[in-house]
Amino acid sequence: PQPVQVPRIPVWVAGGWPHRKPLRRAAQWDGLYAMTVNQVTNEFLTPAEIREIASYVQSYRERPEPFDIAVNGELPSDAGQAEEMLQQYAAAGATWWLEIDRGSFEEYRERIRKGPPRT
Repeated sequence: PQPVQVPRIPVWVAGGWPHRKPLRRAAQWDGLYAMTVNQVTNEFLTPAEIREIASYVQSYRERPEPFDIAVNGELPSDAGQAEEMLQQYAAAGATWWLEIDRGSFEEYRERIRKGPPRT
């Protein structure tokens, strides 16, 4: 069947920083799913790295439409710290946050029950 979205569904390309070829490909589409960790240091991507990624992708964008950057990681259990962390990533250019599924099923379920951080 035809997709509901017009002209098509959004296409996000996955890429791992600091590898640049996938980011150049992503720039031609609708978004980037940034791999969880820096591919050299094996550390979680930082807001500073997301800012570098966003800048790099923007330098290759040829289309005026908005561009999504999805980041995943682990939020602190403290709501205030989690909100601050999300704000830092958003200010750096991330448009989506995906929580990593770690811990037991019940622990993850409890995080879902709490809902998103509130200010």
